[in-house]
Amino acid sequence: MDYKLTYQKLIETRKVLTRKKSLGVYENHHILPKSLGGCNDKDNLVLLTPKEHFIAHLLLFKMHEGSNKAKMAYALFKMCSKNKNQKRSVTSRQYEYAKKQMSLMCRGENNPIFGTNPFTSEQIEEIRKRQSGATNSMHGKKPWNYGLKTGNLSEEHKEKISISNTGKRKTDETKRKISAAHAGKKKTDAHRKKLSLANTGKKLSDEARRKISEKNKERKTETFVCPHCLISGKSSAMYRWHFDKCKSKN
Repeated sequence: MDYKLTYQKLIETRKVLTRKKSLGVYENHHILPKSLGGCNDKDNLVLLTPKEHFIAHLLLFKMHEGSNKAKMAYALFKMCSKNKNQKRSVTSRQYEYAKKQMSLMCRGENNPIFGTNPFTSEQIEEIRKRQSGATNSMHGKKPWNYGLKTGNLSEEHKEKISISNTGKRKTDETKRKISAAHAGKKKTDAHRKKLSLANTGKKLSDEARRKISEKNKERKTETFVCPHCLISGKSSAMYRWHFDKCKSKN
């Protein structure tokens, strides 16, 4: 099916109609979407019924590739939402399709906020203060899933987690916080046995071995300074005896 030709015919046949919003349930549609460089000029707008509007965005999604396809996937999903000016009736199948396509396409570099932080440092600090201690709505409360045991994750779920974490790197500060949170914790025999079983038979790929080797070389040459006693040293010893574990901390 030629989606581009079908889209052009849909727009051309509706453009010649003398439609008015006051005479029916119509919605403004940008022939060339604004996310692709379109504007609000009269020549770039056409009145469509809610059904035609949904079909138009479905065709736009089908006819584009790459990052533009991701933008059209997001626009198609937004067609499933309602507001005071747009009252649409979307089937569960349409919603599921739009949701899945947006989830698949808007990943990595195709994500609209890829490589950027939507919040300023001031906003982040304000959020941190608002959500800290007694001001947090969950302060002193147990989470809804406290004590519940979850089943094994499906391969699809594991793949999604892997994709979402690909390319993410923890800062040294985050690593120190994680280390401090786990300091003093001892694994039970059952936990150790699970870890052993999970890693039995696993072999690291050549790429994984190379990365570990490079990381270890960096650690051997990298020097850290403890902010409490100002002693400097290599990473392994410093993390073991200094920073949050430093005797001069208090």
